[in-house]
Parts: sequence; structure tokens; C-alpha cells
Amino acid sequence: MNIQINEGDTTMKQPMRNILVKLGVVAGFCVLLASCGGDSPESLVKSARDYLAKGDSSAAVIQLRNALQKSSNNAEARYLLGTILVERRDSAGAVKELRMALQLGYPPEQTLPALARALIDDGDAKELVSEFGGTNLGSADAQAALKTTIGDALRSLGKPKEAEAAFNAALAAKADFAPALLGVATLRAADGNIQEAKKIVDNVLTQPNAPPEASLLKARLLIVENQREEALAVLQKTVEAKPNYLPAHYELVSLLIGKGNLDLASTQVGAIRKVSKQDVRAYYFDALIASQRGNLPAAREAIQQVLKVSPQHLPSLLLAGEVEFRAGQFNQAQDYLRRALNTSPGLPYAERLLAATYLRMGIPARAVEVLQPQLNRGSPGPHNISRRRQRWIRRTRLRGCDWARCGSPKATSRARFAISRPPQRWTRTFLRPTSRSLRTSFARNSSIRHWLRLLGSRRNRPTTRWYTTSRESST
Repeated sequence: MNIQINEGDTTMKQPMRNILVKLGVVAGFCVLLASCGGDSPESLVKSARDYLAKGDSSAAVIQLRNALQKSSNNAEARYLLGTILVERRDSAGAVKELRMALQLGYPPEQTLPALARALIDDGDAKELVSEFGGTNLGSADAQAALKTTIGDALRSLGKPKEAEAAFNAALAAKADFAPALLGVATLRAADGNIQEAKKIVDNVLTQPNAPPEASLLKARLLIVENQREEALAVLQKTVEAKPNYLPAHYELVSLLIGKGNLDLASTQVGAIRKVSKQDVRAYYFDALIASQRGNLPAAREAIQQVLKVSPQHLPSLLLAGEVEFRAGQFNQAQDYLRRALNTSPGLPYAERLLAATYLRMGIPARAVEVLQPQLNRGSPGPHNISRRRQRWIRRTRLRGCDWARCGSPKATSRARFAISRPPQRWTRTFLRPTSRSLRTSFARNSSIRHWLRLLGSRRNRPTTRWYTTSRESST
């Protein structure tokens, strides 16, 4: 085969070949730049630090994740990302990143205090104490921060004496260390010495750059003294000064719901979502607000978002039970309330509402069975069952048992009729405080803070102390 080459065509094709070669070189260079991202991991970490200095943590997270894509063993990037996740209450993610930073050799003086806070936020107080309780750090600041967090963990475990020893160790490392002083103030308040606790908090607030936890604790002490308006003013000032400090938002929303100011409470829930878009605590507050407004479908939808993340979250189980009770879904209501009582046996709210549910289902014998423990222990409180109602319960139970013991269909029918006809005033009085209590008391109860904090935890272990209160970390 003879191949003829046209000289004219070859001359015209040569410039085109040169252009194609140049384009190929440029394309290869672009691919190389794309693979390198144009920035080294070190420059990305530096950029993240600059964003953090400006208060833009979202941009910092993007830069840090880009840096870790290029170099997964970058200890500084792991540490910085972990500290941001601690602030955002992503405790499980923070523990993962900070442990990795520690393994990669990042200085323990910087890593351990942040890791300790992440562990306690993740519900791992016992693990924190057993793993790092005896650790001492060379830096005074780091030692004070670590011992303070260990003190918080010990306090949450019901060991106040050991907790105070840890706080004193923190103060020995750094006198006037604000978080340790606040820990001591919390112990004083738990002992009933509110005035001494307030004095400590006021001294902390006089320090330059006083932490927002001081304002939060002051607000809580004011609430204990029934000075709710003053507490509201303190919290509003705190969220204005520190809009990213979520615990103050939580406390403020709880207080507003307790006052019935639902519009302002909804606004504060929106502020929470600006800081943490998927904060499950915000869903809990949405459900509480919707329930008070009578919007049961919205309340049900919101509370399901919480229970997906934390199936054993006690306030959410109680609220879900109350929503289903009011909606007439009694089988679902009893399921939630039974789960709540399995988590916290003997809880009066759950017992009363479960008994009311059984009455509405037409099985009052089960209601009597649920209420009997309250009668036996003589539960105090404004909604305690009166003597008249106690006599009715006991009399009805005996009559029902006697008649049902006969075994005949007629006797069984008479038994059902007898115990399904409680006095009208008894039923009305019994149901009203239960519904109102569940809509307001949980927002006011200081113990709700403990359970709200556990919402963000990975394990969500139920506590055996319903009244435990924990001090959140600063952002």
C-alpha cells in the first residue's frame, strides 16, 4: 500500500499539533493542581486558625476537613476539629478526633482537658474518672482545667466529697480558676447553702472575661429563689453577649416555656438552630411548645426526632405519652409511659398519667395497680391523691376482686362496671393536674438540664438520680 502525504496538508496540521500538545500540558497541570488542591495541609490548618480567630467555626471546620483529606495523620487538624466539636456539643465526634490527636502525639496539656470535657458530655463520666482521674499535667492551666472536669464527673456520679477534692486540686494549680470555683459553688448550692454559692458566683463575675457558665449558674440560683424575672434578664444578657453558648439558650427557652411566653421561646429555639442546626434539644423544645399550643401532630413529629436519637430520654418519653393521651391514642400512650417507668421507676408524673390512660382504656384495675405504690409510700406533693380517693381506690379494688372471684360472666361484668365508674370529680381532678404538670413542670424542673445534656451523648445512659444537675462546658 502506498501512502501519499500532501505537503500542504502537513504544513497546515503542524500548528494544530502544537496547540494540542500545549493544551495537553495545561490539562495535566490542572489535574495536578486539582489533586493537590492548591493548598498544603499546613496552610489549610493555618487558614482554619485564622477563621477561628474571627469566630467563623463553620469555615474552620471546612478547612480542617480538607486538611485531613490530604493528611489524615495531621494531629493539629484533629485537635482543632475536636475542640470545635466540643463547642458544638457533638461529643461523640469530639472524643474520636481528640483521641486520635492524642495518639498522633499532640501535646497532652492541650488535648486532655478538651478530651475530658468531651467524655463527660458523652455520658462517660465513669470512664473519664477511671482513665484520667490520677493524671497530672505540667501546665498549670491544663492541670486546673483537667481537675475541674474530673470534679464535674465525680459530682455527676454522686461523689461530692471526691468532687470537692478535685476542685481544690484545680485551685491549687491555679488560684481563682473560674470553672473550679463554679464547681465549688454548685456543691454549696446542692447542700442548700444558696447564699454562699451566690457569693462565689458574684466573685467570679467580677473577673475579667468571666466565663458564661458563671452567668448561667447565677440565673439558676435566682430561679431556686423564685426570682424568675431577674434570672430571665441574666440569661437574655448572656445569650446576647455569647450567642454561641447553647446552655444559656436551653435555660432561657425552659424559663420562657414555664412562663407561657411561647413566641419568645420559639424565637430562642431558632437561635439554637443557628448555632447547631440538628440540635435534638431544639426538637424537644419544639414538641413542648407545640404541645402547649395544642398542636398535637406537630408535637408528635418533633418528639419522634428526639426519640430516634435517644430512645430512653425520659422527658421525651413522658411528653410523648402525654401527647398520645390527649390525642386519644391510649395504646401508644401506655407504651411510652411504661418505657418511662422502666427508665425511672416510681416517677409520680408517669404513674399518674399511666393510671389515667388505663381509666380511659376501660381497665381501671390496672390503674389501681399503677397507683398503689404511691399510696404505699405516701408520695408528697401538690397532686397527691386525697384520702377520699384513696378510700375509693381500695374499696373499688376489693369489690372488683370479690366479684371477679365468682368467675361467672355476670359477676365479671358487674366487677368491670364497678371499677369503671370512678366519681366524676375524682376523674376530673385527677386528670387536670397531670396534663398541666407535664406541659410546664418539666420546663421548670432544674433536673431537665441533665437530660438535655445527655441528648447529645452517644450512649444516653439513664441516670439513677432524677435530680442530678450538670454544669455545661463553655464555648
